[in-house]
Amino acid sequence: MKKTLMALTSVATLLCANGAANAAGTIQGKLGVTLTIGAGCSIKGGDSSGTANNFGSINFGTYSSLDNIIDATATGSSGGSLILNCTKDTNYTVALDNGLHVTSSTQRSMASTAGDLISYNLYQDAEHTIAWG
Repeated sequence: MKKTLMALTSVATLLCANGAANAAGTIQGKLGVTLTIGAGCSIKGGDSSGTANNFGSINFGTYSSLDNIIDATATGSSGGSLILNCTKDTNYTVALDNGLHVTSSTQRSMASTAGDLISYNLYQDAEHTIAWG
């Protein structure tokens, strides 16, 4: 029993002495670090409240005639812009649906409080050649 106790005491003394010597010095070594990022995208722009995103609004204004093209730009905290960030080599598509008052598979409509509808389109470019869909 004394031999075991003596041996443990000697090992403990040796470890303490070794620890004291290293405390004042520098120990170098390697540390492996890994990070796995899955494929995906995130979209930024606008505000988030709960599970809904608010990307701003489009106000076409007040007009007495619909004979002319009426332009409007989305406004909001993101300035009407959406920023899409995707991981490398991730395929993506950006699309907008036809809204709440769709009248056909391709026609968006706004509704008045009386339920009257007026058609409108959203375009990706100022020349009105690339429709959102």
